[in-house]
Amino acid sequence: MNTSGLGNSISTFLFEPKTLVPFQTAWAWQSKWQRDLIKNPMGSQALWILQHPKCYTLGRGSSEENLLFNLDNSSIDLHRID
Repeated sequence: MNTSGLGNSISTFLFEPKTLVPFQTAWAWQSKWQRDLIKNPMGSQALWILQHPKCYTLGRGSSEENLLFNLDNSSIDLHRID
């Protein structure tokens, strides 16, 4: 699919895996895509539609003190992201 009305068209693709993707895998794919896009802003664009198993994430401004539950009693994985 190309965006129309632009002097230089940018191709866009849909990324939609049919199965669950582990969170760390999805995060790595998206982080690499972002780095590549920063290097080449006129490169292909993408729409990411994927699902990963449920998890909690803590961003760079968060700490375990922000959690309202005990990690030792959680059956859901916790991931720290930048």
